[in-house]
Amino acid sequence: MNPRTASNEGTKAALATQEQAAGSPKSMTIATYLERQKPAIMSALPRNIDVDRFTRIVLTTVRTNPDLLSCDPMSILAATMQSAQLGLEPGSGLGEAYIIPYKHEATFQMGYKGVVKLARNSGDVTALWAEAVYEGDIFKVVMGTNPQIVHEPEWSVDRGSFENLGAVYAVARLATGETQFAVMTKDEIVKHRNRYSRGWKVSPWSDDLGAVEMAKKTVVIRLCKMLPLSAEVQRAIASDGTVRRELVPDMVLLPDHEDEKVEPEALGAVLEGSPDDVDETEVALEGEVVEGDEGVQGSLIDSQE
Repeated sequence: MNPRTASNEGTKAALATQEQAAGSPKSMTIATYLERQKPAIMSALPRNIDVDRFTRIVLTTVRTNPDLLSCDPMSILAATMQSAQLGLEPGSGLGEAYIIPYKHEATFQMGYKGVVKLARNSGDVTALWAEAVYEGDIFKVVMGTNPQIVHEPEWSVDRGSFENLGAVYAVARLATGETQFAVMTKDEIVKHRNRYSRGWKVSPWSDDLGAVEMAKKTVVIRLCKMLPLSAEVQRAIASDGTVRRELVPDMVLLPDHEDEKVEPEALGAVLEGSPDDVDETEVALEGEVVEGDEGVQGSLIDSQE
């Protein structure tokens, strides 16, 4: 039997088992909730993803992170739908997007690679990357009429440790040939994380290696705010760290519901049980939003104020 077919049948069997176990709305499982929301899911899904694949992603997301069971169920579906519509795959392996539980809400979070993917897919950016600067590196930023960065790494230090991090810079090469950059120190990055990141203590920020990737994301988002990207791409990037509670064909246009109160019982009552029988697919967690005017920015052709 084809592995993909076997996976689909396993998922359907898991759905059927969970639905039989659900005797009332109070004991409804996530699989049953997905089935009830199927018409709304179908109307909002992009053409390249079918309902079965979306269902597998949602179930595996909850299975991988059981803390999501304390969240509003619609926020879980909405966060996953945001990811699907943007063409980002939730999962720590890919580092494109994550679904994070925070105050009984599922929050959509982009990863470093997800932000880079959106910017490059715009056609306005031919290259976009971030580099970490560690203790012992030779690092110099020159501003003024001819901005530039000089970075000579010290390879003998642990270059995957957030503890040894000194700064992060991001560089974008535009289709016009211009190159722009942004720089933030570790202190500035940590201040942004503490102020704007929802649930960072249960995201890759809490892991040494993951924190370095999140630091890169912080600076890349800051740089993207200065780039001549389309309004559509800027809205997509700005949707990072948001909470939605409905399914529509264009999720990024919905308002952020993070500040609204959600009854703690909402998901505990609706999502009783865990989809342990579901085949594993790609899922995980991460998170962070960046705003403000901190850091250093510049253009390697034209200076930026």
